[in-house]
Amino acid sequence: MSFTPGSAASFSNAVVVSTSNGGSSTNPVTGIGAQAPAAAFTASPTRGLKPLAVTFSDSSSGTITNRFWDFGDGSTTNITDNSFSHTYTGADLYTVSLTVSGPLGASTSIRTNYIAVSVQPLITAVRVSGSNVIVSFSSSAGVSYSLDYIDSLTSSAWNIAISPIPGTGAIVTATHVNGVSPRFRFYRVTQLP
Repeated sequence: MSFTPGSAASFSNAVVVSTSNGGSSTNPVTGIGAQAPAAAFTASPTRGLKPLAVTFSDSSSGTITNRFWDFGDGSTTNITDNSFSHTYTGADLYTVSLTVSGPLGASTSIRTNYIAVSVQPLITAVRVSGSNVIVSFSSSAGVSYSLDYIDSLTSSAWNIAISPIPGTGAIVTATHVNGVSPRFRFYRVTQLP
């Protein structure tokens, strides 16, 4: 005799037990069905400047009695909320994992290098080589940048010199070919979304 509900809900029924000599008994059965957990989650935003507040949303399925989050920055929690925020204070790439468990086992979802936290890029050097302008700036690993320029501070329309430029976590050097202008030229580095 078995009780196998098809979904995670409350059920009731009756079990009839018959014997070979013609007797029988009817017994009520109640219970709650359980389903195996399957871990899944999303986050927003997944990249940005530090400190970065990230909202995590648990989209796991099944019968879940415990959620264990590892944010990759040394912080963990057993929070029961399906949606909550965690703030990253260091610039790095972070691997996030969620382990959900219940009466039918456990499931883990791991998202490698899922959160990219960076620092504001800082131009460290600008130099001219022939007709080229060479710009060096600080970068964060896993983030891409754009080197932009304008020829007048009264202009609000920046031109793209080079994009995308991959960050390395160290100083990056980008060459704006034929970037020398007969007048003034102003440069900026922006992080791409």
